[in-house]
Amino acid sequence: GPQAQAAYHLIMDTVLVGRIEADNLIVFSTNLDPRDLVDDAFLRRIRYKIKIDWEDARVGQADVQKLRRLFRELGFQRLAREVQHLVSQLPSRVAESSATDRQGELFARPETVERQWNLVDTPEKFESFLNELRTQKKFCVDLETTGLEEMRADIVGWAFSWKTHTGHYLPVQGPPGQRRLDARKVLEALRPMLEDPHIEVINQNIKYDMLVLRRAGVQLRGIGLDPMVGSYLLDAGARSHSLETLAEVYLGHRMIPIKDLIGSGRLQKSMADVDIETVAEYATEDADVAWQVATVIEDRLRSEGLWDLYWDLERPLISVLAEMEFAGIRVDVDELRRQSDEIGRQLDDIICQVYKLAGHEFNLDSPKQLRTILFDELNLPVLKKTKTGPSTDQSVLEKLALLHPLPERIIRHRQLAKLKNTYLDALPRLVNPETGKIHTSFQQVATATGRLSSTNPNLQNIPIRTEEGRNVRRAFVPS
Repeated sequence: GPQAQAAYHLIMDTVLVGRIEADNLIVFSTNLDPRDLVDDAFLRRIRYKIKIDWEDARVGQADVQKLRRLFRELGFQRLAREVQHLVSQLPSRVAESSATDRQGELFARPETVERQWNLVDTPEKFESFLNELRTQKKFCVDLETTGLEEMRADIVGWAFSWKTHTGHYLPVQGPPGQRRLDARKVLEALRPMLEDPHIEVINQNIKYDMLVLRRAGVQLRGIGLDPMVGSYLLDAGARSHSLETLAEVYLGHRMIPIKDLIGSGRLQKSMADVDIETVAEYATEDADVAWQVATVIEDRLRSEGLWDLYWDLERPLISVLAEMEFAGIRVDVDELRRQSDEIGRQLDDIICQVYKLAGHEFNLDSPKQLRTILFDELNLPVLKKTKTGPSTDQSVLEKLALLHPLPERIIRHRQLAKLKNTYLDALPRLVNPETGKIHTSFQQVATATGRLSSTNPNLQNIPIRTEEGRNVRRAFVPS
């Protein structure tokens, strides 16, 4: 037909350049009558001109770095993590070419890179280290600590890096019998560099280190690039901005998992109990990788016109949030307990009412038992189904409440139980015994929209629609 002939001439006269091929193929695919595809003679007439010579047709290399960036931009996180392995599965000539010509990667072959790390565990080594550190105007420092809660964590060791594939570790805690430095002397010796606003200190999630140092009596002033925040500016929709993810995406490097050192679950131990040399290898990798990733991300921020946004807005915000978290929020624990007792009495009354309406006792928290009561015994209509059976979610219960009083009592029970368990009983346990306050964590990189969020605990979700929810807010008092 005429459309097919037009597409034929379009393709015949096309040289593949830039995006032209994509646009032409779209025109071809949308305008071609599917019946013409049956005509083999027509298909044989189509010749797609491609400007290429024999040298260009040679089997080329896979650019791991570009593939990794592309996969990450498209949201293919698993492929971004596994691209190194995928390339290794290519035919030998391609794989060899890929492995030997990746000048854009700082970690071209992560399995063969030898990181030089220096264990600074004597006064003599420490003095030599200080002399070198004092000449640096920019460095990465990463703290190893006893825990993840900034306001309760103590420093186990310091890791520094200011040169690719190198790092220094200063242990101040460790297993009995292993050599370490005096914690107070190290802190005081490092204080001038850390509190100098003209020295750029960088690290992944540097707010954590700022808070640990602030608790130890040092105020970090010269904040440089935090790769986590920089990554967020480049791709706010990414699922993860962790150092492990950034190392794989930007450096092609897979880091030592922390669980290899301290374990997990009930058997997890403190970093202070791990062999010092093992911690040194892990910690210097953290500092080295953060240093390298920061270099790559800074280049990308500058090339994409985002550096001023980071430097003038996001970077100062890190200090503001750290100050807010350190200041904490005071709560009236006695008031929370009083409200918890009152809610507890209301819940007991509601449970009795529900049992009376149902005609017998059952577990209100069991969806299966609740379905039996609502749909089998009370013969209420099934409004929505899930994989496990009729739904008993909030929207369903609200509609059923127009037909019977029991669903309304279930809704009320859920509201009060959540309030009691999530806030009234949980908040007192989160009060820091040293400060008497709650120190929530404000997340700068958690939402795709750019708004702040808070965790441990989440103080932005306290309900205000009910009187009981509004009462919880009264327990937050001035310092």
